[in-house]
Amino acid sequence: MSEQHAATDQLRHVARGASLGLAGSAFAAASGFGLAVVVTRGLNADDAGRFFAVTSALALLVAASSFGTEAGLARFLQRLAATGDHRDVDRALAWAVAPTLTVATVLGAALAWQAGTVAGWLGLGDAGVPALRWLALALPAAVAADVLLASTRGFGRIGPTVVVDRVVRSGVQVAVPLVVLALGGGLLGVVVGWAAAYAVSASLALLVVARSLATRSPGRGTPTPGTGGRGVGARFWSFTAPRGVGSLAQMGIQKSDIVLVAVLLRPVDAALYAAATRFVPVGQMAVQALQQVLQPRFTTILLTDDHRTLAEVFRVTTAWSVLLAWPLYLVVAAAPASYLALFGDGYDDAVPVVVVMCAAMLVAVATGPVDTLLLMAGRSGLSMANALAALALDLGLCLLLVPRWGITGAACAWAVAVVTRCLLATWQVRAELGVAPGRYLARVALLPLACFVPVLALGTRSPGPTLLVWLLSGLVATLAYLACLVGLVGRRDDLHLDLVLPRRRPAPTPTTTATTCSTPTTPDQPEPPEESDPACGLATSYAPSATT
Repeated sequence: MSEQHAATDQLRHVARGASLGLAGSAFAAASGFGLAVVVTRGLNADDAGRFFAVTSALALLVAASSFGTEAGLARFLQRLAATGDHRDVDRALAWAVAPTLTVATVLGAALAWQAGTVAGWLGLGDAGVPALRWLALALPAAVAADVLLASTRGFGRIGPTVVVDRVVRSGVQVAVPLVVLALGGGLLGVVVGWAAAYAVSASLALLVVARSLATRSPGRGTPTPGTGGRGVGARFWSFTAPRGVGSLAQMGIQKSDIVLVAVLLRPVDAALYAAATRFVPVGQMAVQALQQVLQPRFTTILLTDDHRTLAEVFRVTTAWSVLLAWPLYLVVAAAPASYLALFGDGYDDAVPVVVVMCAAMLVAVATGPVDTLLLMAGRSGLSMANALAALALDLGLCLLLVPRWGITGAACAWAVAVVTRCLLATWQVRAELGVAPGRYLARVALLPLACFVPVLALGTRSPGPTLLVWLLSGLVATLAYLACLVGLVGRRDDLHLDLVLPRRRPAPTPTTTATTCSTPTTPDQPEPPEESDPACGLATSYAPSATT
């Protein structure tokens, strides 16, 4: 297979899986944004701040308990399935699930026992104590769902994550609090309804994995020396432990600023800050959907030692990330006051927060999936060092700037940390693997800028731009942008937009017979590990009889 065809084949897999992931991420993003609107409008400012603070604390505890197992499973499961037998895969799963659930149970019990003390540390008052205890009960279920779904992604199956996590969990977490508030409930009822979603997602994730293991076909191949028993656990955690530290640091960057704002200022400031930053995970979820599909793809390419294909896939997916996420950040940055009006009155003070974070996210997205590539190349130590350096910057700058600048100081600290981490990873990927995002970056960056900036600038020039004017301007810019993207299909073949967008004209009929669910190999190219293709069905070795 030629290098160009190899890259196109890998990108086709990414596009198919990412399309499904993006659909789920779009629903999850809308649900998360809707939850923020429901909470800020349904609770008073102090209780809304308490809700965002305790849920951020749970996210930190989930990261501490999961400890990087997502990256470990993504790196090891396909390799073990390709070179070993079912026993190796079972051992890897056991080494991922058992320690994380144990840690989650211990942390949950400690939180329930010391809920009053923790509530005092976070400045939540007596109202935060029962909320923390309910979240302590939800912690083991949240970790179980996280690790079990990560195991399905390790085999290239994005479907269970989309259905169980993106749709079911996210939907329940906005629907139940909405019903609770409609019935007159308060903070505790909202927290209980939100936490209950993890029990649902954990049960469904367990069902999916159990059926996968029960219905798999006999294993192939002979186990390689040193893969059995204790060797699997040692190799798994030698890679995963640094990633666990890095993952916890990364989650700390995402969530600790909300907790610090609540501690250093007031719960009402935490609510203001959380609402202002709600657009950030919306764009991140879209990019994450792409990167979750890239994890097994990078593993497959690295197994074949095809550096040219690796570089091309990295450059193209970086371009796709920019085309996908930049429009959202440009729309929000164009009229931050209109965006904040979605959450009700009194949020105008957070305008600087929105502007700073938009600028940081434009830079972060443009660096591409650098951390994902570092991890799949086995450089979990570098990823950990980057995350720890960024977390230290974030915490240090928060302690320095928040007392002086308020929530704007927290936004500046976060922006410096995020940009620093991304630039460090970009430099390391170039130095270690010879891969850089620059080839297509300037060109693809111009398209969203050209479509969104002029339209939004004109639409918001009227005195006191209203929410409706902003939304209509964003809609017009989006339609123009989509038209431009469709117009590029077939003309910019190097971006492979035909894999993700409809063609402008029918494609020529293939002259050769294609095998839809197999990858041709040559004597000097090892057979890639089995995994699923969303367009072809499920993998041979680890396929349940029906998907969730």
